Amino acid sequence: MTIRHHPDDETLLSYAAGALRPGPALIIATHLEACAECRRAVARLEAAGGLLLTEMAPAELSTGALEAVMARLDRPQALPSRVVPLPVRRQPRLEDLALPMALAACDVGPWRRVAPGVRVSRVRVPNDPKAKVIMLRVAADKQMPRHGHTGIEFTQVLTGSFSDTGNHYRPGDFVAAEEGIDHQPVVGGEAECISLAAIEGRIQFRGLIGRLLSPFAGL
Repeated sequence: MTIRHHPDDETLLSYAAGALRPGPALIIATHLEACAECRRAVARLEAAGGLLLTEMAPAELSTGALEAVMARLDRPQALPSRVVPLPVRRQPRLEDLALPMALAACDVGPWRRVAPGVRVSRVRVPNDPKAKVIMLRVAADKQMPRHGHTGIEFTQVLTGSFSDTGNHYRPGDFVAAEEGIDHQPVVGGEAECISLAAIEGRIQFRGLIGRLLSPFAGL
């Protein structure tokens, strides 16, 4: 897999610092599964952040902090009645599609047909029930719904390809559509395209398909 489109340095830095909201962070985590180059970049950023922490001047503990910690350590702990084995982490699936491991903790809904050749699955993200994350499945040679943005749209291509604003995006590619853009991506003719997207702000759909998609996706 040759990946040509990556998150920019600012986005990777925000991810490494834990500053991204859960929806966009899920898209970046999905990209990292496929992209060794970005994994190395995030590892460097995390290492740099750890170095900065070690060089910070130590802060004085509040009065009684040490005694409180030691008291908790001395407190007797109840032992479990039996050893509970850790769950085996399995590859999540959505019907016939193997999903990225980043989605393992998510509640992934079934595919729902919203228009000819267009299906959507809603992804619910742990700890952020208001996150707007969907998987979009669009048939080959078909246009995606035309829409604009009031925030950034983070998208990761899982299968197939699509063209948008002069670029062609293939499996593993990442794209961030900036606020204010109005576009209508077109799926390649080789196969259907499945993408994972997180939307910040609101999506402003145009046309019939968009009006059908918007209430379902909650966007």
